Amino acid sequence: MTFSAAQRNKLAQLLIELGPDAPTLCEGWETKDMAAHLWIRENRVDAAAGMFISKLENRLENLTQETLSRNYEDVVKEWAAGPPRWLKGIDTKMNTMEHFIHYEDV
Repeated sequence: MTFSAAQRNKLAQLLIELGPDAPTLCEGWETKDMAAHLWIRENRVDAAAGMFISKLENRLENLTQETLSRNYEDVVKEWAAGPPRWLKGIDTKMNTMEHFIHYEDV
């Protein structure tokens, strides 16, 4: 198991344990916001690009609200299952720091 995968597992367990309303070190975010961010980042790259491209900010915001309205544990479990097949080859490069940092944030 890669470090990235181990951190994904630890973070998923922590998110489930704390529930959707626990604070994080990311100002203004609770654990439900973190879960939505992680899920969108891997599953909806078109919307995640809104973090960097202003013309896509509305798409990101809309999908974030949609994801937040879903069942929290379902979102966490879907994200915890791993990236989509097309991202598996770059999971370690893409997520090692992301998972470690966000584990510390939570």
